[in-house]
Amino acid sequence: MIAALWHGLSGRLVCSLLLFTLFVFMTGCASVGNGASRYADLLDNWTRSDKIYDGIDVRLSISATYRNREFRYAYVDRYIEAYRLEEGSREAMRAREFEESELYNEFFLSVSTPDKNLNDFISKSSIWKLYLADASGSMLSPVSIKRVSNSSVLTSTLFPYMDAWSVGYIVRFPKYSASGTEPIPNEKSAFLKLMIVGMLGNGELFWELEEQ
Repeated sequence: MIAALWHGLSGRLVCSLLLFTLFVFMTGCASVGNGASRYADLLDNWTRSDKIYDGIDVRLSISATYRNREFRYAYVDRYIEAYRLEEGSREAMRAREFEESELYNEFFLSVSTPDKNLNDFISKSSIWKLYLADASGSMLSPVSIKRVSNSSVLTSTLFPYMDAWSVGYIVRFPKYSASGTEPIPNEKSAFLKLMIVGMLGNGELFWELEEQ
């Protein structure tokens, strides 16, 4: 039994090390001169938008970027290229982004509402709830929601759909199902769906996934 457990842990460790080596190789190769254009392409590819209506009135407008591993590769390249980071700082940033991609399903949200009191995702008594769902029927609640300043030039440059009337959020969902054994997404996941629900209406942002 102990041998089997050790074998399983060793397999996961080797897999993680191989993935991180690939991550460093890919970001290193892609960061030579084309970081901005590649980032713009993947930002467009992994961003979705929706509006929630109450009758004919717009109650909420939202754009969200799924910060998956592919997007994070491009994010790192863009940042390194812009700030000419030294090698030590590059590797630290790459390692941090890789680690977070293994721990969370993370999204950057830009939300605007006609009434600022409705833009309250970080409040425990928020009128909105967020869920992440996939084709298996799993539905996850966020583990954290962090508000981002809308006055940050860095944020508005990296996420140009963010404007002065929007509020930014970093939302993290678990990487595994409630049982803790099934990764989300996995090789059977045809899509991910970010759900915004509340008394004033519901919205969905939908990402089709290639075979994992």
